[in-house]
Amino acid sequence: MCRIYLNIISLALLPQLLAAQTVKEVNSVPQLLSARTGEVRMAAGQYVIADNAELPEGLVIRAEKGVRFQIAAGRKLQVRATIVADARSVLWEGEGEPELYPTAMKEVSVCHFGAIAGDNRDDADAIMKAVRSAQRIGTIYFPAHEYEKPYTISKTIEFFSPLRVSNWHVIGDKTADGVQNEEMVSRIVYTANSGPCFSFRGQRLGYMANLNIDGMNKKPQEMVDKLRNTTACWNPENWNSPGIDM
Repeated sequence: MCRIYLNIISLALLPQLLAAQTVKEVNSVPQLLSARTGEVRMAAGQYVIADNAELPEGLVIRAEKGVRFQIAAGRKLQVRATIVADARSVLWEGEGEPELYPTAMKEVSVCHFGAIAGDNRDDADAIMKAVRSAQRIGTIYFPAHEYEKPYTISKTIEFFSPLRVSNWHVIGDKTADGVQNEEMVSRIVYTANSGPCFSFRGQRLGYMANLNIDGMNKKPQEMVDKLRNTTACWNPENWNSPGIDM
């Protein structure tokens, strides 16, 4: 009876043992593109996608710290494979942009495209790349950081979806590495003189949550200078320039 019991336990563990053995270490683009199913772990380094390519559904890619994909200008990379990566890491670089499908990830971090909180550089282009790449997913995530180290945006971010398959969810949080901390926040400083920080078009079910947006809007002073002695200066519509345009 004891022998039979041990045999049953061994058979029960067999799928797990086989799964553990199927994780492949990948350190080149040809190796990555030849993998169609299963799980692969990327070695740290830069992976240049020089031609149009697809990462198929059914493939799990673990892109740990130090892994960066660069897509050549004018090339397309369709990503249906599941991407497992830290939300604060830079994942995509280069002039080209990936097309991410809902199978790839539940939400797209702006950090994946190079937006780094607190580095005193403009994050607008990186955030717009994230938006363009994530139209099919529809959820953009701003990881939390120290309050004094915000993301910086210099121009309006247009949330749009020609595919008409997503309503944008733009979210932040107050956590750092999963630990609740009131000193951590998803804070954005909008440096343009006028216009909204975010603009949404054609959305009915979109929402925003857990974001702190500070502006440097000079429109009220401009209105005073231009309309100082007119009744138009009293009209709130001439003063307001919203941070969010829905």
